[in-house]
Amino acid sequence: MSISIRDSIRWLPDAASEPTSTVVLTSPEHRFVDIRVIKDVEDPRTSLDWAFAGVSSSEDDGRTLETGRMVNPATGQLTDYEEIWTDIEAEAVPEANQKSENLIKGPGGCCVVVELKDEEREERGIAICLGRHFQGVVRAGERFTAERWLWDDGEWKCEYRVGELWMPGPKHMATLADYTFFLFLAILLSLPSQRRSRHLNRIIVE
Repeated sequence: MSISIRDSIRWLPDAASEPTSTVVLTSPEHRFVDIRVIKDVEDPRTSLDWAFAGVSSSEDDGRTLETGRMVNPATGQLTDYEEIWTDIEAEAVPEANQKSENLIKGPGGCCVVVELKDEEREERGIAICLGRHFQGVVRAGERFTAERWLWDDGEWKCEYRVGELWMPGPKHMATLADYTFFLFLAILLSLPSQRRSRHLNRIIVE
């Protein structure tokens, strides 16, 4: 389980830089959502560098140097690269103390994953809520949506969204004590597939 933030990318032999805001959320079972947004571009339709989700084979802790070779989008040429990554510790979203108006902070908390997989309808997606971070990607045919949320200053704030497909957001996923919501999920998942919401396939608490 990790929250990984890319510090820089270097296309050799050029100097290192970081033109994007890149965050990868990885669950304990190695499901991940990777969203990379180009900095200083206001239109979300053109600011998305890439966004994808899947299952990773391994995960590392701490500051990591990743090296490899891939196409440099600026030149269109295969180029050696170096990426610097930093993993940060998950922090739980504060909850209201029932005996006072103060906020209490629990441990890092669990990770909630919602997964969509419908090959017949060509629909796939993963949304991960890990501590104070949420990211999700959904594709339905040619339509695509990516979202990033961050708990900041006492509320969930949407940092990035592109596309019009619906996905369960952090307010749904982060509050595990909300029995009503999870009862609704249980009922929804018990319905026949033709009556089930096309945007929810499986929920996993890791």
